[in-house]
Amino acid sequence: MFWLLAVAIIVICQSFIDLEVHIPLPHKQMNVPISDAIACMLFPAVLWKAPKVFFRRELRGFAVVVCALLMGTFHALKPSLSLYTWLRKPVFMMLCYGGALTWVVTHQISQKAMVRLLLTWQVAVAGLLIVNGIGRILVGETLWWQAIEGITPNHKALAVSLCGLLPLFWSFRDDFQNHLPSAHSKKIFWAVQCLTLAGIAISFSKTAWLIVAFSVGWFIPKDRPISQRPLTIGLLGILALWLMIQLPFWLESNAIIDALRSRHSLNLRAWEMFRAHPLTGMGTGTNLHYELVTFPHYRINGIDAHGSVQKLSSEGGFCAIIGFVIFFLDGRKHLLNRSPKRMGAYWSLFLCTLLSTELLHSTWWIPYAILMGWQETIPSNQSKTNSTGQ
Repeated sequence: MFWLLAVAIIVICQSFIDLEVHIPLPHKQMNVPISDAIACMLFPAVLWKAPKVFFRRELRGFAVVVCALLMGTFHALKPSLSLYTWLRKPVFMMLCYGGALTWVVTHQISQKAMVRLLLTWQVAVAGLLIVNGIGRILVGETLWWQAIEGITPNHKALAVSLCGLLPLFWSFRDDFQNHLPSAHSKKIFWAVQCLTLAGIAISFSKTAWLIVAFSVGWFIPKDRPISQRPLTIGLLGILALWLMIQLPFWLESNAIIDALRSRHSLNLRAWEMFRAHPLTGMGTGTNLHYELVTFPHYRINGIDAHGSVQKLSSEGGFCAIIGFVIFFLDGRKHLLNRSPKRMGAYWSLFLCTLLSTELLHSTWWIPYAILMGWQETIPSNQSKTNSTGQ
């Protein structure tokens, strides 16, 4: 019961990162997202039961990333704060989610429970996106980055959090439908997916739109093998990118054009930091400090680097990029050997890191843990074959 309750809270709260636990300290108050607080409880329990899970082969590349980011701390503008962020972000995410949560999903949670939790999460996040989006449009706001007070610091982040696992839902749709308690399970499942897509559409998140276009490419046309889909996926990606570029002109929105300029500024900042220390970068969390101290000649954004390449190259240098590539390839090999059907979601998750700020946050690592720990239903004919020892 402990495992199920913990995972239920983590899954439902994963996108609502401003739902926090307040921890009073002598000189300040620490605010910890509920999902991270529960993950802290999982870590010692899993460490006691299965310590080997933290040395999984799929995590060795990210361990290289962690080491590179630690070395970058020596060049940080605020070394002590960078060291704290290093422990709080990459180290915490790798151990508590990449290690502990993956093991719990694999060994302690039934597929039926996981299916219902994931669908509940989709409904909660998509429903909030739609209600909030319609409300803002009705008062004349057609584009927004504002926080939803007490829930999330960014409306668009909710949409991005939904995208990575969509191919998992669609690839295992029969498993999802079989675990729904209704004669209309197929209609319920697709109703939830349509609600999710509607929430993503109304978010006006170009990143989310691009990831959805990429995800759809794994399933259109229906009968074509995955190995023959690169052209379809590429064309859908180009179409989504074209729509993103044209959108400011169609809407006559200076705000969207300004957002593109803002992204360009983030990329310039990351490049300047990488050139300063190309091998190890400038330490975890340094992007914002660097902007305020040495980069105000271009633009003050007040936001982190967008994209895993920009984030890791500026804060962990070339060593972190190498670790990230190893991390991706080891996970890909693991899934190809055990479950090729999960590859669509795997690619979508990593595309998400290339376009957003998610890599060192729970909104990426929780879907990663769910994907890597997903328990697949064994077909009945295969089960009979295994039972006879053939």
